[in-house]
Amino acid sequence: MSEAPDYFNSAAARSWVGASDPGELLSIRLTDLRRMRMLVGSVSGLLKAALAFLGTLLVWVWMDLVLDLSPELRLTAWLTAFGMLVILFVRTYRRTFAAARDRHLAQELDAAAGTGGEIRSGLDLSDMGRGDAAPDSSELSAQLARIAVRRASVLVHEVPDQNVAPLTPAFNSAAALGGFLVVLLIAILIGPRMAWTEVKRFFNPYGDHPPYSQYAFSITTDRSEVLYGEDLQIEATVGGPTVDQVQLVLVPPAAGRTARLDKVEPLDVLPMFPDPGGAWHASIANITEPFDFFLRIRRARSEIHAVSVITVPEIRDVRVEITAPLYTGLSVYRGPVPADGIEGLTGTEVRLTVSSNRPLSGGELRYINATEQQILKLASETDPHRVTGDFVINESGRIELQVMDEAGQPSTESYSIPLRQLIDQSPMVRMMQPKATSFATPTAQLPIAVAAEDDFGIRRCQLYRSLNNSRFLPTDLEVSEGTPRRLQTGTVLPLADYELQPGDEIRVFARVEDNDPHGPDAPIGKGAESDVVSVRIISQEDFDRVQQQKDGMKTMMNRYQQAQRRLENLAEKMRQLAEQLKQTSPESELAGELRDQMQQLAEQMQQEADAIQRLSEKPLPLELDQELAPQLKEMAERLRDMAGQISETAQQPNATNQDALEQIQQQMEALQQEQQQHRQQAMEPLEHLARVLPLKQAESEFGQLTQRQRQLAERLQSLKNQDAETDPAMKARMRELEEEQHRVRDQLTDLLDRIEEHADNLPEDPELDELRNSAREFAKAVRECQAAGEMASAEGALSEFDGSTGHAAADRAATLLEQFLSQCEGMGQQCENGLPKFSPGLGQSMANTLNQLAPGMKPGTGSNPGGTGMGPAGSGGHSSQVATMNNVGLYGGDPQFDPANTTMGESNSDNVGGVFSDPFGNNRDGDGVGFTAGQSGPAFGGADWGVPVQYRRQAGRYLQGLAEDLQE
Repeated sequence: MSEAPDYFNSAAARSWVGASDPGELLSIRLTDLRRMRMLVGSVSGLLKAALAFLGTLLVWVWMDLVLDLSPELRLTAWLTAFGMLVILFVRTYRRTFAAARDRHLAQELDAAAGTGGEIRSGLDLSDMGRGDAAPDSSELSAQLARIAVRRASVLVHEVPDQNVAPLTPAFNSAAALGGFLVVLLIAILIGPRMAWTEVKRFFNPYGDHPPYSQYAFSITTDRSEVLYGEDLQIEATVGGPTVDQVQLVLVPPAAGRTARLDKVEPLDVLPMFPDPGGAWHASIANITEPFDFFLRIRRARSEIHAVSVITVPEIRDVRVEITAPLYTGLSVYRGPVPADGIEGLTGTEVRLTVSSNRPLSGGELRYINATEQQILKLASETDPHRVTGDFVINESGRIELQVMDEAGQPSTESYSIPLRQLIDQSPMVRMMQPKATSFATPTAQLPIAVAAEDDFGIRRCQLYRSLNNSRFLPTDLEVSEGTPRRLQTGTVLPLADYELQPGDEIRVFARVEDNDPHGPDAPIGKGAESDVVSVRIISQEDFDRVQQQKDGMKTMMNRYQQAQRRLENLAEKMRQLAEQLKQTSPESELAGELRDQMQQLAEQMQQEADAIQRLSEKPLPLELDQELAPQLKEMAERLRDMAGQISETAQQPNATNQDALEQIQQQMEALQQEQQQHRQQAMEPLEHLARVLPLKQAESEFGQLTQRQRQLAERLQSLKNQDAETDPAMKARMRELEEEQHRVRDQLTDLLDRIEEHADNLPEDPELDELRNSAREFAKAVRECQAAGEMASAEGALSEFDGSTGHAAADRAATLLEQFLSQCEGMGQQCENGLPKFSPGLGQSMANTLNQLAPGMKPGTGSNPGGTGMGPAGSGGHSSQVATMNNVGLYGGDPQFDPANTTMGESNSDNVGGVFSDPFGNNRDGDGVGFTAGQSGPAFGGADWGVPVQYRRQAGRYLQGLAEDLQE
C-alpha cells in the first residue's frame, strides 16, 4: 500500500486516471483489441478460404485433364470449391471470435505484460462494480477495487497492439495465397492453350469445349451456309506433334442430338487429305441437309462447326439458243448468254435453258419492253434441275427469269438479260474508181471499182452509165456466190470502143440491194446508191498539161530517187566485195570465184547504167527535169566506164587480190563522188521544190474556191425574195445549193488545215522563215475573218428555205474571201523567194518549174485544172467541185506521168509503163490507175478512211518525231 502514492503520482497514471472512469477506459481498450483481433482473423480466414477454393478447383482441373470429366462433374467441382471456401472461412471466424473475448484478451494481456493477473483482476472487479454492491461490502473494499481497476486500465494501455492482435496470420495467409497464384500463373504461361481450354470447360460446363490435347485444330473454312446441292470444301491446319491421319466427323445438328457428343452415332466419317505446309482438306459433295462437323485425331477433337443449308432454288446457269431469220444466213448460236445480252432481228427465235441447284417444277419468263410485259411459262425438262422457255424477239427490252422448285419455293433473285432488237440497215456503196471529178482521154481504159457493205448480205450490184446527160442504163456487176456482206467488184470501160470526142461526159453511179425480204419494196431488198461520178473526155494535150500539174513533181522526184537508189545498191555490192577481198592474201592470184563476182558487179553496173540512161532519154516537159536530165546521161556514161575498168581487172590473167581490192576501192571512191554530186545537184533542189510546192498550189486552190463562193452567191441572188418557199422544185434547188455551200465550207477548212500542215513541215531554214510565217498568218487571218461562219449561216438559212438570208450570208462570205486574194498571191510569191540560191541556171529552172506545176489561178479564169475550161457538160462548171490537183482522177495518156508506174528506184526493175488490167490492182495509189480494196473505204474498215486533216497533221508530227528519235 506504501507504493500506491508513487504510482498514482506517475504521469501515465495521471493521464489515464484523471481522464475518465477507469472501468470504462479498460472496456474501450479491450473493445479495440477485440476488433483488431476479429479483423486480422477474418482476413486471414478469407485468404485461407480462397486458397482452399482455388486448390480444390485446381484438383478438379487436374482430374479433368486426366479423366475428361463430364459437365455434371465440372459443375460439382464448383460446388465443392465453394463448399470448402465457406467451411474454412466459418471455422476460422469461430476460432477468432472465441479468442477475441474480453477475459481471453485480459489473460493474453497479463501474459504479455507480466502483471501476474492484474489486468484480469481489474476486469473482474470492474464487472462487479457495475452490478449492485454487496450489502456487506465496506467502503474500504470499494476503494481497493477502484484502485485495482485503475491500475488494470493503465497496464492494458501499456501493452502494444501487435502483442495481442498480431498481423502475422494475415500476412502468412496472404503469402500462401500469393505463392499459389504465382505458381498458377507460371503454369498458365507454360501451357496457355491448356489453361484457356480448362477455363472454357469449367466456366461453361455444358458448352462445346473439347478436352485439352496436344493437337491444335484451326478450321479455315469460313462458310456456315451452303446452297442446296452445293459442295463444301473443308480446310484446316493441325498444330502439335506429327499427324498421319485426320478424320472429318459429320454429326446431326445440335437440335437433333439427344445425347452427349461422344454417345452420338456419326452421320459419316471422312478422311482428310494432307496439303503442303501442314494443311488438310476434305470435300463434302451434294449437301442437302444441315449438319455439324468436327475434326478428330484419335481421342482428340476440334470444336463443333455447324453447316446450314439454304433450300431456296438458285439459278446456276443460263444457256441460250438464238436462231436468226433464214435470209441472214447466220448459223444458230448455242452457248452462254453473250456479255452484252441477247440481240437479233425481228422474228429471231430464242430458247433459254435455266439450270438450278434444286429439282425444279417450272418458272416464269417475263418479256419486258417499253409498253408492256409478257409472261411466259418455263417448262421442265427430262433433267429435273432444268427448265426451258421460248420467245420471239419483237422489240427491245429485257428478259427476267425466275424458277420454282418442287416444293413450290420461288428463287429469291431473278435473272435479268438485256434484249436488243436489231434493225436490218440499208446497205452502203461507194464508187472507189473513178474519182468524183475525173478526166480521161478518148482511148483510156476507164477502171470502175465499187465497194459495198451490208450488215446481213448483198444480193445485187449494178453500174448505171450515162453519156452526155442521156438516160442512165444499168449493167450488172459481178457478185460473189452466196450473199456476201462485203463486196469488192468492178469492171473496165474501154473508152476507145465508144468513139468519144473531147468534151463528152460520162456519168456513172453504183446501186446495191441487200437481201432483206421485208424491205419497203418487198420482195426486193433495201437499196442504196453512190454519188454520181463525172468523167470528162479531154484531148491528149489537155491531159498531159493536167497530169503534169497533178503528178509532175511526184514523177520527177521518183525518177531521180530511182537513180539514187541504184547508186546505193551498187555501193553496197562494192562494199561487200571489198570486204571479201580484204580477207584474202594480198599477193595471191585472184581466185576464180572472186573474178566471177567482179564480172557480175561489172554487168550489174552496166545494167544500172542502161536503166539510168533510159530515165534520161524522155524528160518531162518541166524545165527543171530538162535541166537535170543530162546529168543522168552523164552518170550513166561514168557508170559504164567504171564497169569497164572493173571488168578489165577481173579479166587480167595475173591479177592479184591486191590489184582487185585497189580497183574496187578506187571505184567505190568514184561512186561516192557520184552519189554526192547527184545528191547536191539533183536531189536537194528537187526536195526543196517539193517542200514549197504544196503552198504554191494552195494559192491556186484558194483562188478557185473564192471564185466558186462568188458564183454560188450570184446564183443565190435569184432566191433573194424566196422566203418560206413551198414550191417543191424551188425547195429541191435550195437543198442542192445548201449541200454545195456545205462542200465549199468543208473545202475551205481542209485547205486552211493543209496550209498550216505544210507550213509546219517546212525545214528549219532561215530562207523559208518568211514563207512559213506568211502561210501561218494567211491561214490564221482567213479563220478569224468568219467566212466559214457566214457560210454556215447561209447553210442554215437555206435549210429553212430562207433565200434572202442565205444569199446575204453567201455574198458576205465571198466578199471576205476576196479580201485575202492579194495576201494569198503574196504567199505564192514567197514560195518562189524561198527557193535556195543554186547556180543561176538551176535556180531559174526551179522557179519556172514551180510555176509550171502550180501556175496559179486568178478569179475569172475558170474553175478547172490548169485553166483549161474543162467542166461537166452543160454545167458551165457551176456545180462541180473545186478541181484541185488533189481531188481529180486522170485516166489515160502517157504512163510516164503516172507515179504508180515508177519503181521508186528499185534496181531490179526498169519498168516505165503499164496497162491497167484490174480495178482492184495491187500497188496502186488510187489516183485513177487502180484501187487496193483492203486499205480504203468504210466498207472495209480502212484506217485511212475519212481521217480529218487536223488529225492527220497530229499523226504526221508524231511519226516525224519518232523517225528523228530512231535516227538519233
